[in-house]
Amino acid sequence: MNAQDVLNALGKAAADLLVFALTIVAGVLTVYVKRWITAKAAEVEAKLTPDERGLLDYIIPVAVDAAESKSMASLLGKGQAKLEYACGVATDYLKSRGIDYIDVGTIAAKVEAEVLRSYNADKVTKPGGPPAPPPPAGQIVHS
Repeated sequence: MNAQDVLNALGKAAADLLVFALTIVAGVLTVYVKRWITAKAAEVEAKLTPDERGLLDYIIPVAVDAAESKSMASLLGKGQAKLEYACGVATDYLKSRGIDYIDVGTIAAKVEAEVLRSYNADKVTKPGGPPAPPPPAGQIVHS
């Protein structure tokens, strides 16, 4: 075995070790990001009335799916563009129902939580069933 063979073996071992370490780091980061998004969604939920929760539970999955569909059709970019589109869809819907006082940060947190649930189902337990339809506009109570 010459020096070149030793260097090649050490290089391969170092590359394998780096891949292993990065896999562990990615797994740990995923756990922490999931926890942060879950905590943020719970914080948002605690501040909402039952009517607001019902409307958000209805529109957020619809908005996320709309953004994903537009992105897959190459009509929308990735990441931030999809988040902004989904937030816009949800905001417009809520405004059409007379709710214009839920801030964009709240909507964005709900969108992020829905993306985590919908597109990372292997990492999060997904609640069963489709979202319930929203209550009719006349039944919404503003507090």
